[in-house]
Amino acid sequence: MKEILENIRIIPLKQTRRSEEIIRKQARKLSNYMEHDGMQRDPVVVAPEGDVYIALDGMHRVEALKMRGCRDMLAYLVDYENHKIILESWDALVFDHSDILDLLTEEFGGSGYVIEEGRCKSARKAVMERRSLFAVVDREGNSFTIGNRGKRALPVDDLIKALVRFERRLDAEGARIRYVPNTTSELQFNESENTFLVIRPCFTKVEVRERTLAKKLFPRKTTRHVIYERPLRVGVALSILKEDADIEVKNELLQAELRWRYEHGRIRFYPEPIILFDE
Repeated sequence: MKEILENIRIIPLKQTRRSEEIIRKQARKLSNYMEHDGMQRDPVVVAPEGDVYIALDGMHRVEALKMRGCRDMLAYLVDYENHKIILESWDALVFDHSDILDLLTEEFGGSGYVIEEGRCKSARKAVMERRSLFAVVDREGNSFTIGNRGKRALPVDDLIKALVRFERRLDAEGARIRYVPNTTSELQFNESENTFLVIRPCFTKVEVRERTLAKKLFPRKTTRHVIYERPLRVGVALSILKEDADIEVKNELLQAELRWRYEHGRIRFYPEPIILFDE
């Protein structure tokens, strides 16, 4: 517990780099909520890299704090090489759209890629091996993968460009997208009233680090980091995060508050899974 508390820090926003794009509407909503509440409740999970911090989880919190004019933010520092930090991905459930094959044909049919039909299991394998950009599965379990004619492994930039292009088209046509963990997406797909499932590519820690340091963002909701022992509801006032004061002084006050909570039994540890209801 002592190590966890010591890794809860206030860090400069200007030294923090998002690894992913955000959903602007969601960031504005969170920013308004923070302003009303007057607090940043949950730390952003970051990995220190030299003099910068790579945001692994909490992209919208980073942007919301910038919108509120904060200089600093509450963060939880982790060692990205730790085997307990697991990198997975998000798939997408898509609602309110039916002509998916026509959309895929229009977007990718004449651009040097091929659309192959199959089943969900083979489609996921092709995406994981990067022989396909991504795959779409319909309600009958039929899959449509977007791949290349040479069957070679696709470059990261190609995967990202195609995914952004596809989801922008869905946005333009008014489809609703809900991102779900890739480990449970097929189960949620079968239990929900959506139109189709998009199997999206997975990336590696090396790719996350290299692209973020090069200031290249992944598409929204691409990486999903499974964080072991994630601290929640720490809470720091926005007035402190906005204040032009020595950051070490801010951290001394934060650590004193955390020690007080620990000594007075104000910290609880939940070993079981948590079910979070989004607003």
